[in-house]
Amino acid sequence: MELEAEIRALADLACGNAQTLLETENIHEKWTKPEFRYQFYTLAHYGFYQAQEMAIISLMDESKLIAGKQVLYRKVIDSIAWKMIANQLYIARRLYREKKQPSLNHSNVESVRQAARSMTSDDFYQFSLLSDLTAFIQIGDLLTINPSQGVFASEVKEGEVNEKIVNFINQSPDEISIYNFREKEGLKVSNQMDRVIRQKARLQHVYEILTDNQSVDPDSKHGVIIKPDPVKLELWDDELSKLIDESNSKGYALAHIDNCLFVGVYRDRSRFISAELFKGWFEMCVGKPNYPRWNLISGMNIPLALPIFSRQLPIEHMFGIVFGRVVVHLALNMDAFIELCNEMGLKACWSTRKEAAGYRRGKDYPWFFDNRVILLGDEKSNVLDEGIFMRIFFHGTKPKSAVNIFQSFDELVKSNGK
Repeated sequence: MELEAEIRALADLACGNAQTLLETENIHEKWTKPEFRYQFYTLAHYGFYQAQEMAIISLMDESKLIAGKQVLYRKVIDSIAWKMIANQLYIARRLYREKKQPSLNHSNVESVRQAARSMTSDDFYQFSLLSDLTAFIQIGDLLTINPSQGVFASEVKEGEVNEKIVNFINQSPDEISIYNFREKEGLKVSNQMDRVIRQKARLQHVYEILTDNQSVDPDSKHGVIIKPDPVKLELWDDELSKLIDESNSKGYALAHIDNCLFVGVYRDRSRFISAELFKGWFEMCVGKPNYPRWNLISGMNIPLALPIFSRQLPIEHMFGIVFGRVVVHLALNMDAFIELCNEMGLKACWSTRKEAAGYRRGKDYPWFFDNRVILLGDEKSNVLDEGIFMRIFFHGTKPKSAVNIFQSFDELVKSNGK
C-alpha cells in the first residue's frame, strides 16, 4: 500500500493538478478567455514540474527501486509526455527509436535537469521534460511545451568538444571545410561530429512533423505524411468503466465492442484464472485460438502504449488495474473486423499464402495469421500491420475509429499521388 500511495501522489501531480479548473461550471465559455487558459496551463505545468522532480529523486536512488517501481514511475511520467503531444501516436512514433532507455545513474541527468529548469519559465507557462525519465522519448534530451509556440525537442550539449562541433556545424560548412575539420581534429572528434549531425537531423525531422505534417525520416529515408486534421477518435473507455463496475456483483463482466473487440473484466477469485476463462469464452465465440489477445496491464511494458493513467477512467478503476485488483483481457475477432471494414466502405480481405509471402521478404511488418495477411483498399495495395492492435488495445480506440484512420490514410496517400 505504501507504493500505491506513492504512485497516487505522483499521478495526482502529473495528471490532476489542474483538474479542479476543468470541473468548474461553464467550462467551455471560460476556456475562450486567455486568462483562464493561462491559469490552467501554469497550474498543470507546475504539477508536471513537481512530478518530474519527485521522479528524478526516486529513480536515481537505486537502493529503493523495488521490482516494478521504475516501470510505474516511467509510465506516470509518460502520461505527462502524452499530454504534451495531445495523445498523438504518430508523434510518439517519431520520438521513439526502439532503444532501451538509459539508467539515470548512467546519463548526464544533472546537467539536463539544470537545463530543464532553465528552459521552464518562472510562471511554468513553458515546461521542459527530461526525455530519459520517459519510456519512449529517444529524440533529444528535453521535450518542451509552450502553449503559445507548440512543442519542440532539444539536445543538451556539454564539454569543449561538443561546443566546438556545434559551432562548426552552425556555420553551414561546405564539403571541403568538413573534410579539413575532420583531418585536423582526428577520428574521435570526427565520429562525435557524425553523432551530432544525426541527432540534429532527427530533431529537425520531429520539428517538421510537428509544424508541417510531413518530413523525410533521416534514418529510413522514407517520406512521412500526416493528415493535417486528425480523425476524431471514439474510445471504449466508458464501456470498460461500466464493465469494471458490473464486475463488482459477480466477479466478472464480458462485452463485445463494434462486434469484433472482446473485453473481459475479472476480479476477486476469478482474476487468478482469468486468462483461461477469457480464452475459453473467446474461442467458444470465435473458434480461432491464435487471433490477437492481450492483458491490458501488459501495456505497462510497451513503450508506445498509452499509460493507464492517461485513459479516461475513474481513478479507482485505474489503480485497480495497475495494482492487480482488476484484470482486463482483450481480443480481436479478425474475421469480424474484416466485415466491419467492408461495411464501412473500406475493402478488406484475407490474402492468399502466395500474396503474403511477398510481405515476409519485404520491409513491411504486417500481422500474419495462418501464413496470410489482411489486404486493404480497392487495389489491395495496403496491408494491415500490427500497429492496429496498439491503437485498439492500448490506446482505447474503438474498431470503427480504427477503420476511419485507415480510410483517412488511404485518402491522404491518393491526394498526394503516392
